[in-house]
Amino acid sequence: MLTPDQIQICNLSDSGAGWAHVPIDRVSVDPELGRLALPASLDEPDRVEVTFHYGACADMGGGSYSRREGFIVSSAAPEHIGEGDSIQTALDNIVNGGVAQIGVSHRFTQAPDVLVNADRTLSLRAADGHRAFIDLDGDEMTLVGGSEAEIVLDGLVISGGRLVVPDTGDNNLRRLVLRHVTLVPGRTLTIDGEPVSPTLPLLVVEIPNVTVEIERSIIGGIRTVEGSAVAITDSIVDATNRTGIAFSALDETSHGGVLTLCETTVIGKVAARSFPLISNTILDAALAEADDWTSPVWALQRQTGCARFSYIPPNSRVPRQHRCQPQFAAAKAVEAEEARNPLLTDSAREHIVRGVRARVVPAYTSSRYGTPAYGQLLLSAPAEIRRGADSGSEMGVYHHLYQPQRHDALLFRLNEFLPIGLDAGLIYVT
Repeated sequence: MLTPDQIQICNLSDSGAGWAHVPIDRVSVDPELGRLALPASLDEPDRVEVTFHYGACADMGGGSYSRREGFIVSSAAPEHIGEGDSIQTALDNIVNGGVAQIGVSHRFTQAPDVLVNADRTLSLRAADGHRAFIDLDGDEMTLVGGSEAEIVLDGLVISGGRLVVPDTGDNNLRRLVLRHVTLVPGRTLTIDGEPVSPTLPLLVVEIPNVTVEIERSIIGGIRTVEGSAVAITDSIVDATNRTGIAFSALDETSHGGVLTLCETTVIGKVAARSFPLISNTILDAALAEADDWTSPVWALQRQTGCARFSYIPPNSRVPRQHRCQPQFAAAKAVEAEEARNPLLTDSAREHIVRGVRARVVPAYTSSRYGTPAYGQLLLSAPAEIRRGADSGSEMGVYHHLYQPQRHDALLFRLNEFLPIGLDAGLIYVT
């Protein structure tokens, strides 16, 4: 155990073939780059263990916050996985259903294959209060089940590869649940926090008749076959770029399965067979130059489903919309101008619509995974998005925080105690 006088905080950025400020007699820590350097004068330890805390706007993705309420209940005792144990061995012991629980917040460099027999439910999860990391190291994690089988992943951070529900000929998995899971967008990050493989998908569903449920999670691009169904709630789907592909078929040019989105932020283009419901969601997508796609968001079947209180990019092909932006704001602006000028020309209407579309767009404190304010809307973001959900809260993944209502309620209470002539204001630290 080191004492404070044996540690120094410094810059350990790259310097030639080594690092800058190599320590002489103290342990150097660079909290920004996540680097640790031991001095040559210190005996080489057998083990180095670091405890750290990370910032986030809400409890979602693989995290050490409490998740016990959502745990599935099994009649058998969980298979416990500790440091140095094999995840695959534990999974092989519960092919007839059960729970494999990782009880440490450590990194596992493994690519396990999950198999569960017919009519059974298998759960691989991190224990409550733990954040388990699984580095697939360029491989893939396959999910296979018998008829009516279910697989639940909970509390995991998975990087370096992808999850695949493969078409093996006998894969009849019925339901896949990703709860409080992070599939690192870009598969893994560079030392500067940039995605290494920004265009590669992280969840691939190759069989029909499977239902995928994603809750309170952070994931990269999704590819599914027609006949599958994906429902996403309180999550971020991040293709790492507005012009990237967040959801599509396996060929990345045609529509995937049925997609339901509620209180979710999607960064990237989306092509689905249909949208039964898009609610309180941000679909932040755009077409690239010379793009093969004709719309940033499109549904093959638009006669079913609806989109409500969401941000839908212009020129998208979706079901009927109810109070969606920027279309709703543009219609109100045109209506207000027509009330002032009944002789409004078509070109003037188009000018108003273009102005509203340019103004009403999502804006984030940070759009890069790994930063504390990831996916958070700016305070200067358009009010139509920041207060545009059906409850008056913000659209997107942080809808459940009800930040606008908290802001207004605090100001209301502060004003009750202010002397006459003074106004209260809030200054946000983060």
